[in-house]
Amino acid sequence: MNGRRRPDPEQPPFIIRKLRSRKAAHPHGAWKVAYADFVTSMMALFIVLWAAEQSPVIRSSIATYFRNPSALPAGREQSGLLPAGAGV
Repeated sequence: MNGRRRPDPEQPPFIIRKLRSRKAAHPHGAWKVAYADFVTSMMALFIVLWAAEQSPVIRSSIATYFRNPSALPAGREQSGLLPAGAGV
């Protein structure tokens, strides 16, 4: 024989229930994303402030950019993205 005993028909079956442990996700990780965004924005602010104090030429170019952030000079007319100024 194979070494196994036949179950006794008069005894109830022996049931083994395996309980799985539920591992919850770490709920305390969202602050890291918000903190990283805050630190990045503060770094950008301090780089702009530092660049503004370097020289009058840099200061005027930064001021010009923030007055008109588009790539086109103030005198040019914007024609759109499509050829011949056509729109969608």
